[in-house]
Amino acid sequence: GKTWLIWHLGYFCRQQRVPVFQFNFDDGIPWDYFAILSEARRNLGDDHPFRKLEEMVSKTVTPTDDVGRRFNEQLLSDVFFDCLRQMASQRMVVFLFDTLEKAPDDARTWLRSQLLGTIRNGQLTGVVVIAAGRSTLALDDNWDSTVAHTALDVFKAPDVERYFVKRGKQEWLTRPGFVADIIK
Repeated sequence: GKTWLIWHLGYFCRQQRVPVFQFNFDDGIPWDYFAILSEARRNLGDDHPFRKLEEMVSKTVTPTDDVGRRFNEQLLSDVFFDCLRQMASQRMVVFLFDTLEKAPDDARTWLRSQLLGTIRNGQLTGVVVIAAGRSTLALDDNWDSTVAHTALDVFKAPDVERYFVKRGKQEWLTRPGFVADIIK
């Protein structure tokens, strides 16, 4: 249900020409802040304000210790958010994160402290983040004005059938295993 929903939200954003960054932590990539920034840049293509980030990445030295790694993370994240602010000032930008329960600790920390923290502190507007998973990010009550939690009920066969019939795709329901694959 949630992966299907995230996929359709991404599809809808692309159809409406809303910039969307879609990530699935179930894909086996060892996500950290740098991988997320790189993937976001790749998703945008060449015509966007993120060239400044590319320039900064090319000037950044690979750190040999944790202090250097944290410095690079903050530096590159700040440049990324500057670029994102420029884009979000023109139109809404959407981040879709799927299978959050499989996100590495580094990715979860960056999402909570950097991306969501920057939004919560009012330093980044026009950005919507949707994170789906069997577990959520550990957030305290200070996030209540920024974050909304919702749950999806488990899809059952009649729900799937009703959906595809309503959209005139009932022939899809005759495919062997089609409904079973959706509800698992």
